[in-house]
Amino acid sequence: MRLLGRSRADSRNVENDAGGGRHMGVEERLERIERLLLLGSKEVLNTSEIALLLGISESRVRHLTSAKKIPHYKQGNKIYFRKKEIEAWQLQSRVPTDDEIRSRGTTYAVTHK
Repeated sequence: MRLLGRSRADSRNVENDAGGGRHMGVEERLERIERLLLLGSKEVLNTSEIALLLGISESRVRHLTSAKKIPHYKQGNKIYFRKKEIEAWQLQSRVPTDDEIRSRGTTYAVTHK
């Protein structure tokens, strides 16, 4: 079967780029989109769902949980996450803007004469 002038074999070869990275095929993209849509309606997520949400590997999620670096819950050998807690965890290290830093500097200079 030919798709837009390419054979299936050609289409499969397009999935790999010159740098050795891997591009997702259409089926994989659709599955990923479906999973992301499902995440929007869930409050409690498992390891694979958190990996998808954060854009990291499942092994990295497990490493973060074993190091107690990410908020999580255990029930037996299963690990669960509250989505709201993960979102708060993601935003815990806010970087101030230049304007905010200047404002703090001005306030400090005025109050510490």
